[in-house]
Amino acid sequence: MAKSPLFQSLLDIFEAKNWQAEIVDQKKEVIHSLFEAHHSKIHVYAQVFLPINTLSIITEAPLAVDTAKHLSVLFELINRVNKLLVLGNFEYDLDREQLVFKISHISESSQLSEKIVASMLHSSITELDRLIPCASTIQKSNLADLLSLSVGSLLERQDWVPKSNEKNQSSK
Repeated sequence: MAKSPLFQSLLDIFEAKNWQAEIVDQKKEVIHSLFEAHHSKIHVYAQVFLPINTLSIITEAPLAVDTAKHLSVLFELINRVNKLLVLGNFEYDLDREQLVFKISHISESSQLSEKIVASMLHSSITELDRLIPCASTIQKSNLADLLSLSVGSLLERQDWVPKSNEKNQSSK
């Protein structure tokens, strides 16, 4: 099956950047990659949508929660973070127990910009990676601690944020 020019440009960018990726669905033009971030390994899916020349990048990390109370606090965290975002959004996939970040870009041509793809990928990984410690704290809290847990305080923690000079992402 022939690849669309948009999908081929995505594959070319991954190759030029030395990011390993595998095609997981040739017909839907989807690739998967795994990146080592500061807090976790992040699964990355990139898909192009024709004829609107759109690239969507989805990053995921597993996160199982035990109770409805844990889930409600996690949803509060996601809602608070989404209110602050300019691009992209967080979701929680209940069926697969995955913390998810999504971002999309509509390209003006049939070729993707390497800078835009790299920026989208870096942002997606960084956004998900910065939320993982907060979500893990919620996940690991017992029910009594959840009642006193301040989601706002979790989001203000600076000790979980990698220093800007750290090289925190590499494709596996």
